[in-house]
Amino acid sequence: MKIIHTSDWHLGQHFYRFDRNDEHRFFINQLCDIVKNKQPDVLLVSGDIFDNAAPTVATQKLLVESILSLHEACKEMVIVITAGNHDSGPRLEVARQLWQSFGVHIYGSCRRNEDGTFNPAQYILKIKECGFVIAAPYFHSSNYPAIQIGMDRDQRKQSFYQALLDETQKQNTHHLPVVMMAHLAISGSDLRGHDDNLIGDMDQEPLSSLGYGYDYLALGHIHKPQTINKSPNAARYSGSPIPLSFTEDYEHSVSYIEITRAKKIPVIESIPIHPLRKVKSIPENGSNLETALKILSQLDDSDNSYIRLLINQEGILPADAEHRANALAQEKQCRFCEIRKMVRQKNILPQDLYKTLNVEEIKEIPPIDIASRHYKRTQGHELSEELAGLMRQAIEEVAKEQTQHL
Repeated sequence: MKIIHTSDWHLGQHFYRFDRNDEHRFFINQLCDIVKNKQPDVLLVSGDIFDNAAPTVATQKLLVESILSLHEACKEMVIVITAGNHDSGPRLEVARQLWQSFGVHIYGSCRRNEDGTFNPAQYILKIKECGFVIAAPYFHSSNYPAIQIGMDRDQRKQSFYQALLDETQKQNTHHLPVVMMAHLAISGSDLRGHDDNLIGDMDQEPLSSLGYGYDYLALGHIHKPQTINKSPNAARYSGSPIPLSFTEDYEHSVSYIEITRAKKIPVIESIPIHPLRKVKSIPENGSNLETALKILSQLDDSDNSYIRLLINQEGILPADAEHRANALAQEKQCRFCEIRKMVRQKNILPQDLYKTLNVEEIKEIPPIDIASRHYKRTQGHELSEELAGLMRQAIEEVAKEQTQHL
């Protein structure tokens, strides 16, 4: 069984204020070349096809053109697409029956029985005579389908994937390879490239929660390509094909997998995808504003990368900082995006900065003290007198407004 595995296209993403459709077309052209060269049995796209649940007409058109181009590159290849957390599953499935005539199978939601249960067979697809694909779309942790009546939330979640694998085993009378698709975060994965705040809120599941019985697990959701080493078989994130943030400054790729027979460890090849535009932080380790602007001014005029300036100086930046950066970038091919001040952390911070306060304790602490604690914890140094003065002024004005409305 020959497989190309990709995910997290995020079609329609605007990087800051810039449209990226040309970058996605550049990726699709490379993927078509890979398909022509490898002639796979199946192409798997494991979720986050779109960047948001309501893509524009232009973005939906881009997806249609992309699928048709991939189909033309290898007409015998089956294409399997599952919804991710950024997608609207029902919207993705609108033309599901039409797409099947092109060998394209889209799985975005769940058809449930009247009693709330579901038939796991709806997610199982036999690929020619070479293997099975279990095409599981994304589900919120509170909305997994139930295999039996009366299951609570945790039971539904734990039983869902194993129910799919068990049903596949019943159908798999010739012991063909089994590939399962899923879109979620596996605990212990390398999350580099995802926003720090998002990482804290991201549900992460142990690999064991996805059950046992697959030969390859085609994962989506995490943007950094990686194989999960603790997998008893082979579980891999193909990663995003283009950088979706400034911290995704690593190589992007799609994965090519060959499974010669069931229960045999797959051979995995990472095939690089070359971005139309790179992401660059200037300088990589930060500097003061004047140094960063000087480096920007010396950037090769033909460099079309997305650029952000990393600043590690203390204090408030001049009001014209972004205007100066924009003026320098206008004479070049690069796309200036932002000036980012680096968070400066001390090696050791007082323990009380990390103390969790209850509501009653918060009521007893002056607002300026709460602001000062938060600033020191996140910035690594004390709130300046200038900022503290502005904060006190704002607090006083709010207090006056509240008094007037009493």
